[in-house]
Amino acid sequence: MPVELRPYQREAVKTILTNLREHSVAFQAPTGSGKTLIALEVAKELGSSSVFTRTLSEYMPWERDCRKLDMTFGGLAGKERFCLKPQVKLDSSVVRVTQCRSCPFFTTSYSKKQLQQNGIVKYLEKLNSRGKCGYSWLKREDAEVYIYTYPYYFFYKGLVKGRSLHVFDEAHNLMHAHDLMGITISVARIQRLRKEYTGTDVESSVLPALDALESWVTEGAKSGELPPDLSEYGLEEVEDHTLASLSRALEKVGDPSYRLYVTDQGISIKLLDPAELLSKLNDDRWLMLSGTLPSKAYMEKAWGLKDFKLVAVNPYEFKLSFFWDRDLTTRYGQRTAYREEYVRKVSELRSQQGITLVLVPSYEVASWFKGVADYVEDKSSSVSSVPESGLVVVVARGKLSEGVEFVKEGRSLVKRVVIVGIPYPNTSDQYEKDELDYLMSKVGKRTAWSLLKEEASVIMRQAIGRAVRSQEDSAEVYLLDKRAGPFFKDMGVPLKKVRLM
Repeated sequence: MPVELRPYQREAVKTILTNLREHSVAFQAPTGSGKTLIALEVAKELGSSSVFTRTLSEYMPWERDCRKLDMTFGGLAGKERFCLKPQVKLDSSVVRVTQCRSCPFFTTSYSKKQLQQNGIVKYLEKLNSRGKCGYSWLKREDAEVYIYTYPYYFFYKGLVKGRSLHVFDEAHNLMHAHDLMGITISVARIQRLRKEYTGTDVESSVLPALDALESWVTEGAKSGELPPDLSEYGLEEVEDHTLASLSRALEKVGDPSYRLYVTDQGISIKLLDPAELLSKLNDDRWLMLSGTLPSKAYMEKAWGLKDFKLVAVNPYEFKLSFFWDRDLTTRYGQRTAYREEYVRKVSELRSQQGITLVLVPSYEVASWFKGVADYVEDKSSSVSSVPESGLVVVVARGKLSEGVEFVKEGRSLVKRVVIVGIPYPNTSDQYEKDELDYLMSKVGKRTAWSLLKEEASVIMRQAIGRAVRSQEDSAEVYLLDKRAGPFFKDMGVPLKKVRLM
């Protein structure tokens, strides 16, 4: 039986639809308020729409709510993950086929019912376990809602169906969308690709391109030569996201919005300006969803977005208590002097139950708590390795500080959130310094730092949000830095309600 929307959800649908007549919409509402249901009701009114998530695991809530509203869904998951790489006889030899149209499993006959029951990823996995592939069928399957990851919108839009509305889930993650353009090319990576494509139906196109690329990475880039033009090798006929991303990144070398970094292992090409990517949204009608959106001014100046309305709904208040230590700071150049005091205070704040989540501004600061905390994030950390209780240290902009659920039976495991310092960019990192310099040259130094404050605010609010995954959750929040004062307004907390430590 279809779900009945709550009164505030119906009102939100009405408000969004009214604004979408002439504008795009950024919609902010807390976790548990039903943002996916609201967006799907909007999509139902507008016609076939597309949804974009950060990861494949985030498909499941959309599939679940489509079922609740009796809406059919389709979409895609990365071909490289599900392709069976079959072998066929081609001319006089047997080769591995990489192109769907040459694949013996190419068909338009699969089960729509099983797709709706299992969801996109699980359905493809089940087919693969039986030696079948449904990827090419999914590209053609019609539905009311199509679900994709972010790169499909920015790089593979020709595969996207559902053009009435483009919905971006957890849209605060678009703050780092320009990382999608970043790519590292090492000799080891090129050699892996060469091995993968040797003996395939596109060997004659791919291998010469990889030879040219390796020559540039090992010699040409270091001497300032321009990269090879991979389009000359016919790679557009090769259905491979990795090769496509290599070609796309190489085309940007020399563009002032990008930087080329040469290392002993190879090269990295990184985008400095998020507006270079996000301004593409101005050509479409979109709906962004998040519990922690940046301000409208930030989205206009840093993201390059135009002609949209910001709509915020907060149907209930979470039970949070805030505390502030004004004696400490992680300001660069001063942080070492406060190291021992930070370790002592954080140790004392360990909750007796659940997780005490400690957000730190860098991996360097995270290392302070090794031997003291029960878990300290490093660059190899995974969500599955985090314990369900104890002192857990996570790094701003790392894997565990944003979009990760510390939940059991619908309730948050996080009982305290401790924010060590302010997560401004690490200007000792050359890329982050280049990003800051570029932003200052674009909008001015004063405006740039104002925008960086907003980015830090979103990161802090995301960490606090790990503690409130239902209306029943409550938590204590500790901000350990003398510079935290201006951030309480962003959190909707009057200073008179903040207790000094």
